[in-house]
Amino acid sequence: HRILKINDEALAHLRVPEASGLVRIGAPDDYATSMLPSILSKFSSRYPLIRIEVQCDLGVDLLRAQSEGALDLVLATHREENVFGEVVRREPLHWVAAQGYVDDPAEPLSLVLFPKGCVCRELALGALENMERSWNVSYATRSLAVMEGAILSGAGVGVMEASVIPAGLRILDGEPGFPPLPGVVISLHRWQREEAAHVSLVADHILSDLGPRKV
Repeated sequence: HRILKINDEALAHLRVPEASGLVRIGAPDDYATSMLPSILSKFSSRYPLIRIEVQCDLGVDLLRAQSEGALDLVLATHREENVFGEVVRREPLHWVAAQGYVDDPAEPLSLVLFPKGCVCRELALGALENMERSWNVSYATRSLAVMEGAILSGAGVGVMEASVIPAGLRILDGEPGFPPLPGVVISLHRWQREEAAHVSLVADHILSDLGPRKV
């Protein structure tokens, strides 16, 4: 598999040896922080004339920007029953908290989440409502770093995809008061069906390196 992958990359480089241009990528902050840096670094070393700009926001806002022509590629999260775009991979969701976190089922669950419009937020709140557990949102942020800091400080419990959970957090799945969470699907969205060669190179690189992944 690795030999075939290397061969494909070599052929792509031969076909477009001087590929150049700007590629505008949209991604939620957690993906832009934990997934894209190493992938795009490898790509840039292979195609130094292609410039990449990454914009961070909620998937719903990024897809809206893409529909207006402001972005070439978008990574977005979807519910399993509402998938569109090119599936990159599927991810389980987990409840996460600081290592010393102790839950009190008699009190409303304090949450640290992305803002309204985030699929992970919607799934978490839906699961809590189904088990009739009260909750409040103590932090609503687009920043993974802010989210991690708030959770580590004891401000509340978060919900994250398996691939983006920082090492210092503890998974709470299976503990009393924390209902099971469905998984999500990460998809890549292209602005144009017949896109420029340099945009296709970036898209193919992301699809190859980012997924699929077994977790």
